[in-house]
Amino acid sequence: LDARDLDPAEEAALRESKVMRCATVSEMMEHPLPDMPILLHFDTDIIDRSEAPAMNYSAPNGPSSEEVQEAFRYLARMGDVRAVSMSTWNPALDPDGRTRDVCMKSLQALLENPV
Repeated sequence: LDARDLDPAEEAALRESKVMRCATVSEMMEHPLPDMPILLHFDTDIIDRSEAPAMNYSAPNGPSSEEVQEAFRYLARMGDVRAVSMSTWNPALDPDGRTRDVCMKSLQALLENPV
């Protein structure tokens, strides 16, 4: 889900890979999930910086935290998620814990769904 603010080499690598790129949660849900285990990487700076500003490499116009949570609920319900990795935010830029809370709530949406 989402891939923006890429340098030319990243763009080329993604284009040549088997990675499925979807711009929105709705678009992602239109594609069948693979019939195989899923390793999910949650790159936290995907969340729009208006909600999660404490990122070193944030980019504008990302999905909202609710959209990310919707995607995670879908993956938990419909996919065979076996492992999750997660990038971090910059705690030094997050004195009020707002970004931490948004990121953890998003991860929680994946983990709390029954399989």
